[in-house]
Parts: sequence; structure tokens; C-alpha cells
Amino acid sequence: MKTDRWLPADFWRKNGLLLLLLCAGLVLLLLPGRRAADTGADAAVSTEEETRLASVLGRMEGVGEVAVLLAKGPGRNDGFTGAVIVCQGARDPATQLRIVEAVSAFTGLGSNRIVVQTMIS
Repeated sequence: MKTDRWLPADFWRKNGLLLLLLCAGLVLLLLPGRRAADTGADAAVSTEEETRLASVLGRMEGVGEVAVLLAKGPGRNDGFTGAVIVCQGARDPATQLRIVEAVSAFTGLGSNRIVVQTMIS
């Protein structure tokens, strides 16, 4: 007569490798990544550049309150990959054009990499 008893030795023999891989994956998920430490230095540089650009754009006629976000690609030491500008005066196409020209001159980005959006009130 065969009994369907659960034996730990049989379970480990059949599923040991799977459980070992699962545990290793969990340990890797819990380890802090290098990426978080690297972004701290880049964020400080970007914040300074964003602040400078926002200050200049805010002084332009028709722009009003402004927020700037500059993006750097992974592994890039110099240059930006994109820019997002949010301001009160973005509804006016002429103001948008002046903003795109100013951001392009400051960052070296083409107009296809610069987005200008209206700030909510």
C-alpha cells in the first residue's frame, strides 16, 4: 500500500535547484543598486543647470512662472538628451518659439528634443 506522505527530503531533491534560484533572485532584488548612487552626482549638476535656465527663461517677456527639466542619457558626461519646459506663457506660439530657441542655445539640443507645455494655474 502506497501512502501520499510529504517528505522534506523528496521535496528538496525534486525542487532544490528551483528554490535555490528563487532565493538568489530575492537576494539580488534586495541588494542596493549602483545606479541609485550614481544618479546623485548627476542630479546635482542638472539641478544647477535647470535653475540657471529657469532663471533666464523666467525673465523673458510673456513666459511667467517656469519649471525646467533637463535629461541626461545614461553614460553621458556632457550634453543633454532632452528638455521639458513648463510655463504660464506656453499658450502663445511666439513665446513657445522664443523658449525653444533659448533652450536650444543653452543646451545645444535641436527643437525636436525640447517640449514646451502650459503650466496649470
